[in-house]
Amino acid sequence: MVPADWLTTFTLVTLVASPLPSPTGPRRCAAVQRAIDARASPSTAPLVLLELGPHFSPRALPRLLELGQQGAFSHRLAAYGAFGLTRHAAGLRQIVRSSAPSDAEGRLAYALATLALGREQGAQTVQTVIRTATVSRRRGAMWVLSRMRHARSRQMLYAGLEDADPEVRLIAAEALVRFRSRAARRTLLELFSSGSPRFRRRASEALIAVGHRFSPDALAQLEPDAAARAFARCAAPSMSLRRLERAVSEGEEGVRAGALAAIAARSGLRSWLDRACPRRSCASESELVMVAAIIGDAHAPEVLTSLTGTARTQALRVFSAFSEIPSVETRIDTSTARRVAAAFERWWPALSVAERARVLTALGAVDAPVSVQLARRVLPSTSGAARIAAAKVLGQHGTLDDAVALVGAVDGPSNLAHGATLAAAARLCRLEGS
Repeated sequence: MVPADWLTTFTLVTLVASPLPSPTGPRRCAAVQRAIDARASPSTAPLVLLELGPHFSPRALPRLLELGQQGAFSHRLAAYGAFGLTRHAAGLRQIVRSSAPSDAEGRLAYALATLALGREQGAQTVQTVIRTATVSRRRGAMWVLSRMRHARSRQMLYAGLEDADPEVRLIAAEALVRFRSRAARRTLLELFSSGSPRFRRRASEALIAVGHRFSPDALAQLEPDAAARAFARCAAPSMSLRRLERAVSEGEEGVRAGALAAIAARSGLRSWLDRACPRRSCASESELVMVAAIIGDAHAPEVLTSLTGTARTQALRVFSAFSEIPSVETRIDTSTARRVAAAFERWWPALSVAERARVLTALGAVDAPVSVQLARRVLPSTSGAARIAAAKVLGQHGTLDDAVALVGAVDGPSNLAHGATLAAAARLCRLEGS
């Protein structure tokens, strides 16, 4: 099966379509489509196949069908899953005319493809697998079902919430919580409380994404960066300034950073630092410099550029938390965002891949044009989670020129970042169901 940790990163690549192509768009987008169809290949990683599923053209269908009939289970599952996720009418005709595999793993992959294409006959096979099959097959079924978007697949995901295997429950819950499922939220909380550190991390990210309000005890179990984002997301809209100040002075480092971010999001608080923290003793200097930068202090970004090590991590934690606040783009002006982004770019060579991803993701939420400018400059040199974050920014806010650049940035062995990069280019070209 596919390594579980890939599924954590996989959640990072959900993208939003951009405006319709310009008159010169068809030629550029034809090149994007050819690049995507070329990934219908045995050398393409399974999760990349599945990520590109909605963007393959009908020309790729015969090759995907062929891939589904050979190789390891993870590749067959991904190929058939991608075939179904194309949702092409031609795909349904082709798969109905083809022979279903005779082995159990092949029948499952085939059934999932037909289910994705809207054919009810595949549902019974999938339901049987969910109830009785081996753990690897149940995980595989959840993996593909989580990418479908119709009511029938959602019903089957609910069955996954009752599975004995925590990985199956987690995959199902991560998908269903996006639809405001209370049962999925309960499952995530159970996994957060009793699961392994890996399950706790994935469950907490899924809960943060839907604005779950963590208890103080639960916040204490989160990593500082996650605690800061979770606290800011829920505290900023409703918590009084007095309570935020108490969280700054009494909270652990994650809660403190989240509270500072929530304070920075309030209007008319330029005097807060002098009034509530006159000797700058309520938080670290780096955290307070980031607050000052966010609220418009023109000199603060210069100080930011000089930060290193732990001080830089603390400042970035405040900004990342600030980006989680609802309607955050209305709480900072473009000139301020540019100055902060310039400081981040000065940091860039010293940042880890994870920190680079956080910078791009946070800027994307705070100021789209500024984030696009940075993503364009760093795209050729990024990898892993940072490449995925840059692709997401460009896929959401870029232009057709960016679609061409995204395709040009894909090189080397197939990996999940390639899937995110090509999917971003496809979204810019609206290559979905084409």
